[in-house]
Amino acid sequence: MKIPNVGESKKYRKLANVRAKYYPNEGNDCSVKAVAMAGNVSYGKARAALARQGRVEGEGVAMPLILNALAEITGKTWDVQLGHGVKTLATARKLGSEPACILTDSHISYYADGRVHDWAEGRRKSILCVYRPN
Repeated sequence: MKIPNVGESKKYRKLANVRAKYYPNEGNDCSVKAVAMAGNVSYGKARAALARQGRVEGEGVAMPLILNALAEITGKTWDVQLGHGVKTLATARKLGSEPACILTDSHISYYADGRVHDWAEGRRKSILCVYRPN
């Protein structure tokens, strides 16, 4: 079965290329990419916002710190959306077109325009929480 829109988006690929070129020691940076896309800012600005929250280079970061960085960058609070009815990233398009950050097991993805902007798009990773801006 072919899953539509599978593959890294141009937004995601651009951020991944910046990371590879300018931050070669960086890793576990899904939060940086998600914050950058959600706030429409550069990789460096998102990385700095997360560092101010306590993120260490090359390490993942807890969701409350990601939410603080999202609030700093976007000027909005991001709250859990209950009752979204979507179980995996493969079916995330059911979330509609409004932006969201999707938490799966040890990973966060940015969602907008009916697709997941991440390497994990189309994967059957179970969705734990969906966060939307207020």
